[in-house]
Amino acid sequence: MKKWGFLLAALNLFDCLSTYIGMKLHLFNESNPLLAGMPPEGIVFLKTCLSLVLLYSLFKIDLNKQVFKFSLIAVCSVYSVVAVIHLYWMSIVWPI
Repeated sequence: MKKWGFLLAALNLFDCLSTYIGMKLHLFNESNPLLAGMPPEGIVFLKTCLSLVLLYSLFKIDLNKQVFKFSLIAVCSVYSVVAVIHLYWMSIVWPI
């Protein structure tokens, strides 16, 4: 289950950097209502801290419990959709 935790941390950091770039280039505003009022730098700080807490927790929590398995897979699924959305707007802004 740790691989799901590492995936979640990576997806969160990708979302963090993508959001920062998109906001700095004035391509969009933050869609998360909890973060919408924050400056891009604050969002980067918060999301980086959350990723670090997650990585630390991976070694302190027994992830074999059913609730953690379900939660990690569900959150990774949601973040995967967010990553696809970021990749979509990146492909429009920077076509290959």
